[in-house]
Amino acid sequence: YGDPTPTTAEKIACRIEQAAHPMLQQRNLVRIALRVPATGRGAGQPLRLTVLLDTSGSMEREDRVASVRRALEVLASLLGPNDRVTLIGFAQQPRLLAEGLPGDQAVKLADLAARTPYTGGTNLEEALKLSGELARRHQDAAAQNRIVLVTDGAANLGNADPAQLASMLEGLRRQGIAFDACGVGTDGLDDAILEALTRKGDGRYYVLDKPADADAGFARQLAGAFRPAAENVKVQVRFNPARVGRYRLIGFEQHRLREEDFRNDRVDAAELAAEEAAVALYQVEVLPQGDGELGEVFVRFRDAATGNMVERSWTMLHD
Repeated sequence: YGDPTPTTAEKIACRIEQAAHPMLQQRNLVRIALRVPATGRGAGQPLRLTVLLDTSGSMEREDRVASVRRALEVLASLLGPNDRVTLIGFAQQPRLLAEGLPGDQAVKLADLAARTPYTGGTNLEEALKLSGELARRHQDAAAQNRIVLVTDGAANLGNADPAQLASMLEGLRRQGIAFDACGVGTDGLDDAILEALTRKGDGRYYVLDKPADADAGFARQLAGAFRPAAENVKVQVRFNPARVGRYRLIGFEQHRLREEDFRNDRVDAAELAAEEAAVALYQVEVLPQGDGELGEVFVRFRDAATGNMVERSWTMLHD
């Protein structure tokens, strides 16, 4: 949307826009956008990364092999000598391909993947178990600790229930290990399971439909994810009933929290990477003869640079 980036002193910025609904009479759309500054993991903070690569038979397609190679090359370009990366390939069972590789040697990842045969079904459950075990083994309290899943489709072996798989990642997240997923190709991609896993793992969900998608934009997204600026981010929107008759949040149904958990910092929520924005859209019925402004927006988060909790609020104007 081109919203301005806040300064490091601001910590977070909020932009609120309102417009008449393009199709429904007497309804407006309200856009609420939160954005964090271009700060986060500094050069001195290392990265402990566990890459989980789907090597099942469906990944053998030429375009998917090329997408994986390009994604791993982009990943390697973002790592330095103080970073460590572990690579796991998985199909019917997971297997360790590289462990604790220094970041300045991560260029080897693409060749390791290229030499790995693609065959069999997809047992995501066993792969997640091994990735969690290795991520904990290499965990560093002073580092960013993350697991990145690269896959083209659905889990068809083992336990494939999204809720149960996501609960495994919730446990890892409570231990300080985040989970990202990169979907390779849109044909047959199980969007529901990858969304559930990344939501519970506080991570990002990317889709590479073709090798060209692993471009500079993808590199910026990955780099931002490795430098979270705001953690445990929660947003609360309170509409003024004297001015707004009815309202409806468009999307984000799975992300809703209980109202009483907004200031309960033990209930973990999302994270925002450096320069990242979070946008919500509401459909509202504004009462022309009502009184006051539309309402207020509250945000609460942990500043990744200081570890302190920050809370801010903004008024949604009637104009």
